[in-house]
Formats: sequence, structure tokens, C-alpha cells
Amino acid sequence: MTGVILAPITLFFAALILSWLGTGGVLVVLRWHGIFDLPNERSSHAQPTPRGGGIAVVGTVLMVWTGWAMWTGVQSQTFVLLAAAVLAGVSFVDDVRGLPPWPRLAAQGAAVAVGLWALPVENLVFQGLLSPMMDRAATGLAWLWFVNLFNFMDGIDGITGLETLCVAGGLALVVPTDAMVARCLAMMGAALGFLRWNWHPARIFLGDIGSVPLGYLLGWLLIGAATTGHGTAALILPLYYLTDATLTLGWRLAR
Repeated sequence: MTGVILAPITLFFAALILSWLGTGGVLVVLRWHGIFDLPNERSSHAQPTPRGGGIAVVGTVLMVWTGWAMWTGVQSQTFVLLAAAVLAGVSFVDDVRGLPPWPRLAAQGAAVAVGLWALPVENLVFQGLLSPMMDRAATGLAWLWFVNLFNFMDGIDGITGLETLCVAGGLALVVPTDAMVARCLAMMGAALGFLRWNWHPARIFLGDIGSVPLGYLLGWLLIGAATTGHGTAALILPLYYLTDATLTLGWRLAR
């Protein structure tokens, strides 16, 4: 019993330390290469701030999740991790050089398709309210929307790290399976290590390389919760983020 308890806690602290140290190292490299998030009229920061901290955060999550999967023999997440890694690569190019919207959306759509394909056929998010085909289509659209909203909200000091902590922590409490708890604690540790550098006044932001893959992986955890009968919790936990971003974007479109 002690081993069962200690293993997830070990993942949490391993992710925290790796993310904390890794973000500090990435910050030096980003400053050296001049990769900054320049403030504009919609920015919440006034000074150019390095972006790309997600290199350390997402790298930590991918490493820890992969290590846990190899240790336990759980391989169901392999394709999801590969899709997240590809998303991180595309997003980093966008951070450094800038990409048009369509290549980014195509990469996100492909990653979502891979994640849906990896789900067992019987795992339905809407619990039989829709046909299996419609269930997958609606889930894919919601997942894609969540990824983009997660990316949209990054840029405010501490907000994405704190949201990741809250959603992952809530999922660990609501769905206390070994797999969910281990993955959530690893993600919480990585987010907390990043917050050491991202808390106000932020010295670094995640950038697309962080916010896009993190939104993707967190969306996958939420879908996992919904398919096991915890759909209400999966909706409520990220609702602040979803509502804030959706209303903001709607207001901008209306203007």
C-alpha cells in the first residue's frame, strides 16, 4: 500500500524539480536567442518577456508520463504522447518564425484525430446520448476548441500554470484511478515548477510550444474522465477557463 501511495508522489516531485530547473535553463537560452513575447494593445504585460518555457514543461510531462508507462506497462497513451510531441514541434516553429493559421490548425486537427482513434471504441464522452460517430465528431470539435482556448489564455502571469494545477488536481480527486492520479500529479508538478518563473511579475511565458500541447494533454485527461461517467466534473473543472476565453473572443468578434 505504501508503494502505491509513494509512486505518484515521486512522479509529482520529479516533475516539479525537472520543470523548475529546466525552465530556468530554457529562460537563459531564450534570452540569448532573443525569443520574446512582445507586448501589444491586448497584452497583459508591458515588457518584452521570453516565450518558450513550454520546452521544459511539456518535455517534463512527456518524459514523466513515458517513464510511468514503461514502469507500469501501460501503453495506451503512446500515440497521444507522440501527437503531443509533434504539436510541440510545430508550435515551437510558430513561436520562433510564425506560421499561418492553417498549418497550425491542421496539426492540431491531426493530433486530435490520433487521440480519438486511440480511444477504445466503447468509450463515449456523451454516454449514449449521441450515436458513436456523432459522439466522436462532437468530442473532436470540443477538444480542438479547448486546445485553442488554452493557447489563447496564455500570456497572463500565472494563469495557465494555475489552471493546469486546478484542473489536474480536480481530476485526480474525482477519478482516483492509478493512471489518472499518476498523470495528473506529474502534470501538477510540472505546472508548479513553471509557476516559480511565471508568477507575477512573469519572467517567462509558456509560448505556443507549451500551451498547445498542454491543452491537448489536459483535454485528453478530461475526455478520459468523461468516458468513465464523470462528464459533469470534466465540464465544470475547466469551465472558468472556457467561459472566460469564449466570452472574450465572442466580445472581440462582436466589436
